Amino acid sequence: MEIDLQTINSNSLPPVKRRADTSIQKNDSSKVKARTEEAVKLHQKTKESAIKQLEVEMQNVAEQAERIDAEKYLREIIDITEVFNRKLKFSIDKDLGQVIVKVVDINTDKVIKEIPPDQLKRLYAKMKEAMGLIIDTTI
Repeated sequence: MEIDLQTINSNSLPPVKRRADTSIQKNDSSKVKARTEEAVKLHQKTKESAIKQLEVEMQNVAEQAERIDAEKYLREIIDITEVFNRKLKFSIDKDLGQVIVKVVDINTDKVIKEIPPDQLKRLYAKMKEAMGLIIDTTI
């Protein structure tokens, strides 16, 4: 059996070509890696954006719940103040950026007390307690 070395060598790739092929493979591998990293970064940005949107939505829901609570307290406070011959005036202090509630005597139109919003709940509780002392049952 005779083996022709020239035929074997001509069928095999020369070393330069092999290096070029591995270089192309490395280049393709680098491109795939870059695309993958790009996709991961895009996914991360999308995820962060969705999280921010969710946080904003949660904040809006919380603020809306606070408004509903405040409105409930205000309606009941207004009803209670009428029993005590008082009225409430609401204004916005532009310097503080807060709503100011003034308790006013209906007869004399004098300001009895000014209340920032965080004290409204305490006022509500005190007025309910005072109503309980005057009236034992709710009709």
